[in-house]
Amino acid sequence: MSELLKTITDKLEAKAAKFGFKGTDSVHVSVVLTEDEQKEFETMKWDDHYYYEIKNNVLHMNYVEELVVFCEGLEKKFNITNLEIKYGKFRYEDKAIYQVEDAFPERQIDGTIYRSYAIDKDGKVYFIIWKQYGKDAEHKMFISEDGKVIGDCQNRANACNWSDYTIEEVVF
Repeated sequence: MSELLKTITDKLEAKAAKFGFKGTDSVHVSVVLTEDEQKEFETMKWDDHYYYEIKNNVLHMNYVEELVVFCEGLEKKFNITNLEIKYGKFRYEDKAIYQVEDAFPERQIDGTIYRSYAIDKDGKVYFIIWKQYGKDAEHKMFISEDGKVIGDCQNRANACNWSDYTIEEVVF
């Protein structure tokens, strides 16, 4: 870890340990940067919890513990930190996508799918789609395409291969 990165993260951790996040949604630190440190900082990758700007060689950085996004299309605020904990994170065109609800079954011409709304960090809306396994009506079991018994139809966890999904952008 570079000295600059260590300095920034140490200051953020110290301030968070001292004051916590009570009554605020972020921790802020300022660090004076040399020209070399400024160039180094510009090459660093920070996740979405970090917001920063550099003014007059001073780095102002905020760390936000919980990311909240307003989604205009769904007319609602979402805590994507909590969504990631509950549903995980999906990838679409090199973007992180966050499922916002439990998947629901929907009949299509070519079979049943499970679908869920999802958003990205900018509030854009997507569908995550899973294809439902076939059903053995007599035994009330889900069956894979190669004939393997997946499990009881009463358990939604058996309905799809939840690792095999497609994502589509939603246009309102």
